[in-house]
Amino acid sequence: MFEIDIYIATTITGPSREAGQYMAVVAYKGKKEYTREIYGAKQETTYHESVLLAITRAIDLLTSPCIINVHTDCLYFACNLENRLEQWVQSNFKNGKGEDIAHWELWEKLFDQDGKHKITIGHATKTEYTVWMQTEMKRKGENKNV
Repeated sequence: MFEIDIYIATTITGPSREAGQYMAVVAYKGKKEYTREIYGAKQETTYHESVLLAITRAIDLLTSPCIINVHTDCLYFACNLENRLEQWVQSNFKNGKGEDIAHWELWEKLFDQDGKHKITIGHATKTEYTVWMQTEMKRKGENKNV
């Protein structure tokens, strides 16, 4: 299995629903280093949804099973992936009140991806790609008027 690192950044920092952008760098460091990037923007999104979109879209780039190290500062994502995802699958992505969990479609997709790959989480507030991703999102946002 290849070992892949996925680095995540978003322009949203709080719980509000607003226009935002997300970006991920998928990096493989073998004999040569290979990277691929994904970028997305939505008129109405949240920080958590942006992180989930970035991660699931980044994993979609992978064509064979991999060991994936996700680098994000989103503790919500890390906690739920490690502690609640299996429970949500068993409850058909419903919370304790029987309501759909937020962004259940993305969590379901991530669960399906997790079955193919081994996903681990590394909490990182700043990585080697952070400044570059922030600069790219700013540049792309100015060009698209997000």
